[in-house]
Amino acid sequence: MTLVAGVDIGNATTEIVLVDLPSMRPVAWDRARTIGLKGSAEASRAAGRLLSRIEARLGQRAETAIRTHQYPVLTRRIDLPLQPPSTGRLRRVAEPSATPGGTGFAVGRPIDLDTPVTERDRGAAGPLIAVSRDPLGYRHTIDVLDRWRDLGLDVRGVLLAGDEATLVSRRLCTALPIVDGADADLALQARLIAIEVAPAGHACRELSDPLRLAASLGGDGPDAHAHAVAMAAAVTGHRCAAIALLADLPDGLPPDDHAPAASTAMALFGDGSSVPLTQAGSVLKTGVPTIVGYREPDGTDVPATDLWLVDPMTLDRIPGLRQDHARMSRLAVSSIAATTEATSMTPNLGGGWAGEIRVIGTEADAARWGACSTPGVATDAMVVDLGGGTIDVIVGDEAWTGAGCGDLMTLATAIATDTSRATAEWVKRGPAWRVETPHLVVDESGDRRFLDAAAAHGSVGWLVTGGPSGALPFTRTLTADQWRTIRLALKQEVFGRNLMRGLTRLRAAQARDIVLVGGPAGDEEILEAAHGAIPQARIGRANVAGVLGHRWAVAYGLVLLHHADATSPHP
Repeated sequence: MTLVAGVDIGNATTEIVLVDLPSMRPVAWDRARTIGLKGSAEASRAAGRLLSRIEARLGQRAETAIRTHQYPVLTRRIDLPLQPPSTGRLRRVAEPSATPGGTGFAVGRPIDLDTPVTERDRGAAGPLIAVSRDPLGYRHTIDVLDRWRDLGLDVRGVLLAGDEATLVSRRLCTALPIVDGADADLALQARLIAIEVAPAGHACRELSDPLRLAASLGGDGPDAHAHAVAMAAAVTGHRCAAIALLADLPDGLPPDDHAPAASTAMALFGDGSSVPLTQAGSVLKTGVPTIVGYREPDGTDVPATDLWLVDPMTLDRIPGLRQDHARMSRLAVSSIAATTEATSMTPNLGGGWAGEIRVIGTEADAARWGACSTPGVATDAMVVDLGGGTIDVIVGDEAWTGAGCGDLMTLATAIATDTSRATAEWVKRGPAWRVETPHLVVDESGDRRFLDAAAAHGSVGWLVTGGPSGALPFTRTLTADQWRTIRLALKQEVFGRNLMRGLTRLRAAQARDIVLVGGPAGDEEILEAAHGAIPQARIGRANVAGVLGHRWAVAYGLVLLHHADATSPHP
């Protein structure tokens, strides 16, 4: 038996298939995480060790190992300051709080709780919003508010510097909207303050309405309407809010709401043009510009032959999701490193395996050969190879390779859920469910089911998914259906829109059979994402050589390329 090994060193995993020639029957295969950067000596050595382990288990050695040229893909997070819209003299004086007190809407003049007030002041005071500077003084706050009530002061709402709104609300004789976590110093500089606390499970109604907001706080100047619209958008979806109309802009506070300087991070194109990275996604989706690299926030230029990015922070634009309005844009960016030649041209596997090495073809060529070994697949089918770092779209003899795939989805998931990449690797794969009680969970469709055994300690109230050792908790801030909406939106950005970019480049948007190969093809929602990009196509996963499944197309295809003579026709 003559054995040849197909070695596919990817950005995320390395797959090796040992094939018997000339029957082309796979006899052994295995995979492992890629160690080091794709194409590096470290990755080659690890592949050599994996091949040696497969041979040891099989009890036979391969005569030749086949590999292909490799170009590393870098996937990283880039944090960029956002330029918020101008709100003029309108300012939020409290961040959204999960623990407000009372309910209601009120507008009044701010008054410091430490201000001495006598019976003579009550007639001239008017509607008031009480402001407490002491983060731990809820007893003092209650005493003062009760005394002011007895004096007849018209206190309509309360702002607290601490997080004691619930304590204060439950001890007051009068129901008032109370918001904690306030910037007391800024609030006391205001001419007027509008405060709102919605009932539990609801969002602000008055302050998210720009007409009502403008009528409540007034404002002047030609931009007053735009300021009210921008501020109303900033509090939309939150249960509580406190907005101030400043008499004047305090020293050191710029007119554009702490607006940061414009970032120097740019996407760089071959025609010499550039666009900010935060705006590059819409340009890249056209598939037209030729990327030559990108500029980091510190001004360093990173050469690249392709670029794809996702901004998970924009997902609050999805209808039904609560607004976040972060001041940072956390971009998940993948780029194919620009090198003068392929990085993996070493004559051996870094010393990990001492046999003969052949470097032939491209990963796209191998993926097509491997995919077309699937029983029943037409030889003219479109092949889409989904890897850790890249997506390859192969139509006949044409191929396009784009940055951004499985690793980008992992990073985007980590950003969206504020988890580690290790956790996101499991979270991205499929449905999650919320642990309501130790024995009751609710899944993404709203179905409730009882557990055979109690949920893990500390997981009640968490959204969980299947992990390497059971249920893996990953967020408390999202419901199961919200996470499904976000997850599918991310997959459309990472896979679906990237696939459309490749089809645009190849001018191949017409309906056809499409075969998916590669690790991410096993994602249980990948067909849905692909159909979203090409709804008229018939899309399915490969079963390489009829036995290997979807993952091993490149490794097996390399052996087919090796076996075929230069004059042999393509499959």
